[in-house]
Amino acid sequence: MPTTTKKADKKQVPERVNLKIQTYKEVDITIVGLNRLVVHKFSEKSRKQMRDKQLGKAKRKPEEKQPVELMYDTLYRFEDTVDGTPYGFPAVAIKQATQRAFKFFDGKTMQDAKGFMHIYGHEDREGKYDLVPIIAPPVNGLNYTEKLLAQEMGWDEEEMLEQLEEAHKYGACLREDDVRVGMGTADIRYRAGFNTWKIPFTVEYNTNQVTAEEIVNAVNDAGRTVGIGENRPQRQGNSWGTFKVEI
Repeated sequence: MPTTTKKADKKQVPERVNLKIQTYKEVDITIVGLNRLVVHKFSEKSRKQMRDKQLGKAKRKPEEKQPVELMYDTLYRFEDTVDGTPYGFPAVAIKQATQRAFKFFDGKTMQDAKGFMHIYGHEDREGKYDLVPIIAPPVNGLNYTEKLLAQEMGWDEEEMLEQLEEAHKYGACLREDDVRVGMGTADIRYRAGFNTWKIPFTVEYNTNQVTAEEIVNAVNDAGRTVGIGENRPQRQGNSWGTFKVEI
């Protein structure tokens, strides 16, 4: 019986493709505060309470609030100093503010901005955030809130100044703010505020999708329409955390 052989399969010729080269450049930007910057890092104490709840541990009795300690807990810190300060702010917060500004640019969207720009930062001491430095002049003396709290805690002004020495040295002061939590419940928060501040950072951007001029203008627009930190225009409609690009 005759046998048949299969024809050899034709060799597939791989399709040639051209890889589009993406070009990235960097632009250095410094933003200058137009109003106070109030920071509120999620404290390790709050994180532990949530962790204990997840693990089913028994609730502990509420600890007595110490305003100065609570204020220090709200600060983002570098492992070492960066540009002469131990305090920073999440780089991603500035990127997110800038992304929102791009929705007003022709041919650009917020979604596009997530990918064509990135802001460099330095790792914080807990390894959770990439931070950019908050540069602020030293605070001289106690503000009204700090004097009031010193009296409430039975401290004299020298004791309060000693407790706030580091914060004041790098431009932060103690704030006592009324807040609404949950179903309209009122509470008091002790946080760090910078009344005069600036933040330098570097933006890496894709030159095939956006220009340096567009990046700088988006950052500048974000300073007034979005802001950063607590009580910013985007959230509460306040003017805290507003800024402009330093020229």
